[in-house]
Amino acid sequence: MNSALINLIIFFGICIGIWLIVKLIGRIAFFSGKQKQLKTQTEDILKQLYHVEQSNHTATLSDLSGALEIKKTQLLPLIESITASGHIRTIDSRLQLTDSGRTYAIKIVRFHR
Repeated sequence: MNSALINLIIFFGICIGIWLIVKLIGRIAFFSGKQKQLKTQTEDILKQLYHVEQSNHTATLSDLSGALEIKKTQLLPLIESITASGHIRTIDSRLQLTDSGRTYAIKIVRFHR
């Protein structure tokens, strides 16, 4: 085989390798950002429920949606996830913090001060 052809094949192999590494890094950054966004939204929900609880009120999905400016369709999966983790419970259509949710919310509020 011609040495120029071998060099060309090696060059394109290196280019493709670099391109794949850049794509992989981009994907990792995307998923990392998505996870960070979900954590932030979860903490915002817990914090909002804590403040509602402190004012001796109760909250509904509509209340949270309005207060956090998140569409109900985006909020519902978050609420389901937080409920599954044991931080909130639903009674009728009202949302309440559990003991573990309240503890977590207090940590968030203190951390943000």
